[in-house]
Amino acid sequence: PGNVWDFGHLPKLWRSKSESYMRVLHFKLETALGTIAVLLGSPGTKVVNAPVGLGYVFAGEDRKARLIRPLLRKALRHLLNPRGSVVIFENTEDLCELQQIGALRGGGIVIKGAGVNLEEFPRQQEPVGEPITVLLAARMIEEKGIRVYIAAASALRAEGRSYRFLLAGGVDHQHSAAISEADLKSWHAAGIVEWLGDRHDMSAVIGQCNIFCLPTWHREGIPKVLLEAMATGRAIITTNVVGCRELIQHNKNGWLVPPRDVSALADAIDRIAKDVQLRRKLGTAARRDVERNYSSEQVCRQTLRVFKGLVPVPEHNRRQKWRSNTASSRNSNANAARNTVLCIVPSYNGRNDLERLLRSMAAQDIEHDVLVIDSSSSDGSAAMVNALFPEVRLQVIEKADFGHGKTREMAFRQNPGYTFYVYVTQDAYFSSANSLRNLLNAFEESRVGAVCGRQIPHLDANIFAKFSRYFNYPPVSQVRCLDDRKKLGIKTAFLSDSCSAYRADALRDAGGFPEDVKVSEDLYVGAKMLLAGWCIAYSETPICYHSHNYSIKQEVKRYRDIGAFHGSQKWIAREFGGAGGEGLRYAIGELKFLGWRRISLWPVSMARNAAKYIAFHYGYIHK
Repeated sequence: PGNVWDFGHLPKLWRSKSESYMRVLHFKLETALGTIAVLLGSPGTKVVNAPVGLGYVFAGEDRKARLIRPLLRKALRHLLNPRGSVVIFENTEDLCELQQIGALRGGGIVIKGAGVNLEEFPRQQEPVGEPITVLLAARMIEEKGIRVYIAAASALRAEGRSYRFLLAGGVDHQHSAAISEADLKSWHAAGIVEWLGDRHDMSAVIGQCNIFCLPTWHREGIPKVLLEAMATGRAIITTNVVGCRELIQHNKNGWLVPPRDVSALADAIDRIAKDVQLRRKLGTAARRDVERNYSSEQVCRQTLRVFKGLVPVPEHNRRQKWRSNTASSRNSNANAARNTVLCIVPSYNGRNDLERLLRSMAAQDIEHDVLVIDSSSSDGSAAMVNALFPEVRLQVIEKADFGHGKTREMAFRQNPGYTFYVYVTQDAYFSSANSLRNLLNAFEESRVGAVCGRQIPHLDANIFAKFSRYFNYPPVSQVRCLDDRKKLGIKTAFLSDSCSAYRADALRDAGGFPEDVKVSEDLYVGAKMLLAGWCIAYSETPICYHSHNYSIKQEVKRYRDIGAFHGSQKWIAREFGGAGGEGLRYAIGELKFLGWRRISLWPVSMARNAAKYIAFHYGYIHK
C-alpha cells in the first residue's frame, strides 16, 4: 500500500540482438512480475491485470512462438488471476482463450479498448468529389498488413482505378519486422501511396479519407485507430482477425476480409469506393456503435467500477449500508427506486457461479441496482455476497418458499419504482462490460415490453449444449408482436429468465409472473404480454454466457416439467400453436449440426430427443 510498481519500461533491459525474441513477452512479463511483486511485498493487496492482447505468442506459428507458448501458458495459470484479483480483457476471444487453458479463476471482464474521445473525434462528412481516398494508419510493421495494402493499391492502379492511397505512421526502428524507410519512400516516389509519416493530428488525417483500411494479420486487442475511424463516421475495411472482428460486423458497421488476401482487399476497396450509399450506411452504423459502447467516458466508468468493486468498505459503513439496503428491499410505492434498472438474481448453492455473475454485473457501464434472493444456501453464498459485494442487496428466503414464478413475482412486487427489471440466473454471467446497456437498448422502441438477451455457451459446454444455444439464440435481432404468431408459432412468446429484461408497465399489464408453475414462467409472461398488446425483442449481440451439460436423466426431468406446464396452460397452444413442431425441428437441426464428422453421436442425439419427447408427453398427460 502506498507504492506503485511500474513495469512499463521493462523491455529496455533487453536492448540487444535478442530483443525481438524477448519483446513477445512484453505484457506477459509485466503481468507476471507485477503480480509477483504484490504477492511478495503486500499479499493482501488487490490486483488488476489488463493484458492489451495475446499477440504474437498465441497467434504465431513459427518456432519461437511454439517454443514459448507452453511455458507462457503455465506461467499465466499461476500468475494472471490469483485469488482476489481481476483480469480485464479488450476482447472476448482473448478471455475465452485463457479460460480454456485454466488461467482464470473468476471468468475475467471484457472492456473493449481504451475508448475514444468523441469531442476530439467528431463525425465528419466525407470529402466530396474525386478521387476516392483510402487511408491506412498504423505502425509501419509487417504484421499491420502494410505490404498487403501496397499490393492491393498497385493492383487497383493496374486496373485503371484512380483512387488515392494514403499511408500514415512512423517507422518503428526497434521492431524486428519494421518496414524500412527506404521501402516507404520508394512506394511514395512510385506514386503507389502517399506516405504521410508519423502524424499526431489523426482526426484531421482520417477526415481526409473516404475509406479507412486496416489489413492487419496480427492478433489485436481492440485497435484504437479503428475506434477513431468509426467515431469519424468512415466506412472501414479490416481483416477477420481477433480484436478487429470484435468491433466490426461484416456489412453492418464495416467490411471484413481474410487476412493477407490481396485480391479480397482490392475487391472490397473497389466495391465500397464505387458505392456511396454503402459507405454512408457503414459509416453511420460505425459512429452509432461508438456513441453507444466505446466512448472514453463509458470505458472510464467501466474501469472505475472494477476498481471500486475491489476496494473494501469499512465495517461501520458496510453495516449502515446493509441496514439501508435491507430496508429498501421492503420499500413501498412512496419510496421510488434510486436507479431505473433492478437486476434480480435467484440463487441456491452456487457460490462460485454467483460470484462470477456479480463481478460481471459490477463491471457494467450503466447504473443499476442488484438484488440477490437466496434460498437459504448452505455453501456460504450469503456470506460471500455480504463480504465481497456490500452494494448488492441480499434477501434470504426459506428453500421451501422458492418458486420459479413465485420468487420472481415477489421481487417485482416488493421492489416498485424501477422502470426495468432484469432477471438473470446465477449460472449465467454478462459477456462484456456493456452487456446490460446492449440488452436495454431494445427498449428504445416504445412498443417493446420485454427483451430476451442472446446467450452463448460456456467454454466447457458439450456439443449438445452448444447446439441448444445455437438453435434458441441465433445471431439475428428481431421484434416479435402478436401478428407474428402465424409465422413463428410458439417461438413468438419465447423469453428466457436466464437473461431477460422487462418493462415494468408491460409486466404489470401481463399480470406479473405466475406463482404456481415449476418452469416456463418466462414463456407464460411473454404470451400474456403479447396478448396485452406489447412486443418482445431479441438482441443479436451476445449478452451473457449460459448453458447446461444436461445428462439424459436431467433432460427427462426437465421436459416432464415442461410438458406438465403446457398441459396445465393449454391456452398458450390455442393462441400460439403447440411445441411439437419446434421439437421436431430441433431434433433434425441437431443431427445437421453434428454432421458427418460426428456421425458416432447421432444415436446419442436421437436417444436424447426421443427421451425428451416421451417425457414431455408424459408430463403433459399427468400434469
